Amino acid sequence: MSDEAITDLRDANVVTKHRTAAEIANFAVGEVLKACVAGAAIDSLCEIGDNAVTERLKTCYNKQKGMGKGIAFPTCVSVNQLAGHVSPLKEDTYPALRAGDLVKVDLAVHIDGYVAAVAQSLIVAGDASAVTQRHADVLAAAYYGSLAAAEAVRAGRTNVDVTRVIQNIGAFYGVSACEGVLSHQMKHYVIDANKTILARPTTEQRVEDATFEQNEVYSVDVVYSTGDGKLKGTENRTTVYKRVVENTYALKMQAARTLFSKINTDYPTFPFSLRAFSDPKSRLGMKEIIDHSLVAPYPVLTEKTGELIAQFKTTVLLMPSGTTRVTGSAVDIDALPVKPSKNILTECADEEIKSLLTAALADKKKKKSKE
Repeated sequence: MSDEAITDLRDANVVTKHRTAAEIANFAVGEVLKACVAGAAIDSLCEIGDNAVTERLKTCYNKQKGMGKGIAFPTCVSVNQLAGHVSPLKEDTYPALRAGDLVKVDLAVHIDGYVAAVAQSLIVAGDASAVTQRHADVLAAAYYGSLAAAEAVRAGRTNVDVTRVIQNIGAFYGVSACEGVLSHQMKHYVIDANKTILARPTTEQRVEDATFEQNEVYSVDVVYSTGDGKLKGTENRTTVYKRVVENTYALKMQAARTLFSKINTDYPTFPFSLRAFSDPKSRLGMKEIIDHSLVAPYPVLTEKTGELIAQFKTTVLLMPSGTTRVTGSAVDIDALPVKPSKNILTECADEEIKSLLTAALADKKKKKSKE
């Protein structure tokens, strides 16, 4: 009999750690969404999310000495055409939120290396006239696309099945799934394992076909744009990085060695924001670290100016009883000041999508009644 530790959902303790991380992630993203009001600064919103995670983590698993717990992906707040990875320092210049802005909040939490990731979108309140049909359609597409895609991640089904669902819901609402968006299997201390779901296959980007299996965990990321969905880099400073564990180099600068030591101690496997390192002197060594590929960047990506991007990300556990969503959305599509141009629940002719959404919404209603 093998003495190898079980690090997947066969162990009830692993399930509990994923669920606890999910509760904290849902709480933290909710705190940021509440603070997304006209005039709010992006860097302050990111701090709210990270601080909410850190404070909540202090209340759990305190008796297990040596257990790692913390931020698995730093809070990012991306507005309108910006697609992600916006986690700025105070000196970075991003416009404050305005009424009518479409905001995406993305973060992840881990307990003992077991991750829960979440992203939600909302429209900043304060001026109903600033909300257009395009806002409503892209937000509804991402909301329902996330529900259906997460429901489609079932043992025995494939990543191709989920890609088809994402594509078809985008087509229903007349929006584009964004290129380069991957949903990942998550493993112990790994936020981006090998099995992936590609939202939009292109000639330049394909992934291997994969079949989902019981006891796996996935972060299902659904991102739509009112434009063509072809994202590109920006001139905005990259602040989110991840350690490339297979690369080594003897750094020359003292500032680089100091910062790299902190990265290896605090974020040996998970992405981090430079905001986590408050000493400006330590950041001086980042260039040498980057130049020698000791970290990988998460650049700020954008659509064309004037377009709108919406995102929802859900963590799902493939339990023996079926797929369980542990992070998700509290958005109320019916509360939008402008209604989507179509009602997918009554007008969609795709029987697969209708079936997936019926199951997902019934499960969501059941959870809400329990709460």
